[in-house]
Amino acid sequence: MPLLTPQWISNSGLPFRELFSRSLSSSRVARIFIFLCALSFSSRLWSAPWTIQPGLISETNFQRLQERNPEIRSPLELQGILRDIGRMAPVSILEAYFENDQWQIKGKRTALVSDVYFKSKTSLLSSELSLIAQQYIGSVDSLELQEKIQRDIRELFSKQGFPTIQTILKTENQEEDTTDYVIKIDEGFPCLIDSVQFSFKLPKGIKYQISPGETCDERSISEAQQTFEANLQALGYKRLRLEKPSLDYHPEKNTARLLIRGDLGKRLRYDAIDKSNRFSLFDIISQEKLASLDPAIMGPDALGLELTRNYRNRGFDDVSVIGPKMTVEDGDREVYTFEVDPGPQYLIQSIQFEGTSQFSQSELTDLLGLNGFWNSSTPLNLDEMRAGINRIRAEYAKAGYWDTAIRDPRLNKNRDLAAVDIVVSVTEGPQRVLKDIQIENTEDVQTDTMLAALATDKGSPLDRSAIVKLEQAARESMVRSGYLYGEVDIELRVESSPRTLATTIVLTLQKKRRVKIGDITISGLIKTKPHIVRRELMIHTGDWYNPELIEESRVNLMNLGLFRSIQIVPTDRDALSSEYDYLDVTIDLRESKPGNVSFGPGWSLARGSRFSVESGYNNLFGTARQVFARLSVSEEANQSAIGDKTLVGRNATIGYMEPCVLNLPLNGTTSINHTAKADLFWTITRGGEVAVTHKFKKYIKNVSITPYYGQKIVQEYGASQEKRALLSEDVRIARFGFRFTQDRRNDPAWPTKGFVLNSELSWAKYAFGGDISYFYWDVIASRYFQIFPKTVLAFGANLAAFEGVDRKASSANDILPYSERLHAGGADTVRGFRERTLGPYALFDDDTLVDSSFGGSHLAVFKIEVRYQLIADRLGTAFFIDSGNAFYTKAE
Repeated sequence: MPLLTPQWISNSGLPFRELFSRSLSSSRVARIFIFLCALSFSSRLWSAPWTIQPGLISETNFQRLQERNPEIRSPLELQGILRDIGRMAPVSILEAYFENDQWQIKGKRTALVSDVYFKSKTSLLSSELSLIAQQYIGSVDSLELQEKIQRDIRELFSKQGFPTIQTILKTENQEEDTTDYVIKIDEGFPCLIDSVQFSFKLPKGIKYQISPGETCDERSISEAQQTFEANLQALGYKRLRLEKPSLDYHPEKNTARLLIRGDLGKRLRYDAIDKSNRFSLFDIISQEKLASLDPAIMGPDALGLELTRNYRNRGFDDVSVIGPKMTVEDGDREVYTFEVDPGPQYLIQSIQFEGTSQFSQSELTDLLGLNGFWNSSTPLNLDEMRAGINRIRAEYAKAGYWDTAIRDPRLNKNRDLAAVDIVVSVTEGPQRVLKDIQIENTEDVQTDTMLAALATDKGSPLDRSAIVKLEQAARESMVRSGYLYGEVDIELRVESSPRTLATTIVLTLQKKRRVKIGDITISGLIKTKPHIVRRELMIHTGDWYNPELIEESRVNLMNLGLFRSIQIVPTDRDALSSEYDYLDVTIDLRESKPGNVSFGPGWSLARGSRFSVESGYNNLFGTARQVFARLSVSEEANQSAIGDKTLVGRNATIGYMEPCVLNLPLNGTTSINHTAKADLFWTITRGGEVAVTHKFKKYIKNVSITPYYGQKIVQEYGASQEKRALLSEDVRIARFGFRFTQDRRNDPAWPTKGFVLNSELSWAKYAFGGDISYFYWDVIASRYFQIFPKTVLAFGANLAAFEGVDRKASSANDILPYSERLHAGGADTVRGFRERTLGPYALFDDDTLVDSSFGGSHLAVFKIEVRYQLIADRLGTAFFIDSGNAFYTKAE
């Protein structure tokens, strides 16, 4: 909290309040004189300039505060300036002094919590403590914060049954503006429950899951209470009222008595006697629904009305419900019995719409939810009928009939035939059509998105909801152009005719003042350098305010993988209500752990058992530099042994990523790898690659290009007959190329529109250090269309080829080496076929077929897929057709 401690100094050097107190014992003339002097001093005190301690806030923020308040004219203005400074910078002390005829504001910036360490006798609740620590890392250090984290820890352990826990917090300053919390935890001994007492008699067969001798764990007690209440409900105690369980703690023994208070009430049971013997009560109202009914809200009489409604929704429109009649069983059970005469079940015989011209009878029938077999099997259901009428009304509004009136359906019932004819009367009214749209005051504001939101051509019916979308799009367009406080006025000018209302939409943009981005403050950084954050920002001081660029900045920061929480908010919470020309922005960050280790077993059809481990550190020296290492070993279940050896497959990679090469927006990556895997024979590869990636962020979004240079040595071991059949030889390959990626999907997890394109061009040359030359190109593209809600149509294609293959000093002539060949089959190419099973095959000298594809120099795969989302972000299903193969040219 800002601390206001002004020192009131008079010309004589004595405090003003002391002068005033002395005047009380003086003569009246002296008092008047002193009062006038004090009044003169007060005018100087509250109409004085002010300055601030250098470095407390930025120079720009200081200048803006000076512009708002060039002088301090009242205590409220002084308090407001101190409040604004407290929002702009993390300070632990903020004071104001009146010295040398001006106000001096001084303070002390506070440190941020860089890490939280726990020292405990056990590892009890270590995961919960880690979650607590993450909440406080990056926060401003203060005595209140230190007390709060200790209070959270004590509450956590107390709820787990350790009421005697004690904590001691010490701070360790790592740097001038950061500090670590070291918290020593003494859990003490757990509290034990010595007895469980109830304020009512337990029914037979009911037990409470907590018994004496167990710990005072509030979570376990709460779970036991929920189970206890559910069991009582199942026995018919629907009027029970139980209080929250409480613990009567005995400090001297470190034990507690568990108290369960409340009132069970009488047991309830509902029953219904159907004269037709067609239904029981549970057929009409499910047991789950009955169990969930609260007698305090829905008593027996209300249940009778619910019973009537459910019968009518089954077609029994003449149902008669008598009762309930109450009897008592077993001394404490109240049984409420209803007598039901359902009458005939009316089936819909015909339905007729009057006064309709916009929609056909069949269209309106479908909107009611009645299919083509309705006249022979559908019972009358007025609730569904009303819902269908609402759908019809909504369709009329979409078609431009805003004033359509639909009366309640008339029912013509034939009790003898148990049939009903339905008549729905509709008054359509005039149809609104769009004559024109006029947008006024559009300077500096793009109108394309507004027209796209309306999505209505001139002369077409005007949907009422389109007006709302148009207004929303206009507001968003103004905000994107910096008019944060703008408003939209919509006027509808109508020209009447006998059947239509030609409507002109006049949209007036009340733009008000245009807002620029002010100072950008970055808070919460512990290890990361500020320039790493600023490099990812799409907004800069002086830019027009644009929420889209702010969101892109947030996404860019999230993609760094350095932060677990990112908030971009106005620095001054009153800025929006005050409508400032400049909006200062604070980027509040919470860093995640920079290191990670993951490992686990697995299994694949092609490789058998496997195990992988991965480790990395993604924030070296606070500069987002990354080092990583990956290792996986596999059984290679289908391998052919080399001689009498059986080898283990492996894939090891180590690498380093430089996020800003030569201070340019380039990500540089260097990696080396070693791979050993078995197909028809063992292929062992050693190589490395250097790549530089540039991500286009401003002008061409979601596009990256990566030039790279790589070199690898491939050695193949196996039977000479196999190597000869597959034209396989050891080879060194050195190549230079480009990778291009563009991702315009609206949602990478479940795209409903957009496309993704990945392509590569590379050249292998002798001059690069290899002994093979070729040109390689590869294109992988996918396109997505939403055809129904939750249903997406996707198209995909993968085309690749090696061209101009030339091998010097090779017995295989100019045939592509086996290690480089393209294969089809498997999840990545043609699903439904095992990996590497499509394409040319090799024959041994005795015409024995090789049990895997020979591979080719060209690949073509086409896919079509229909996806249906079952559970959002969790589960979906797909129906697909894949077609593709790997092949050689005729000359090859």
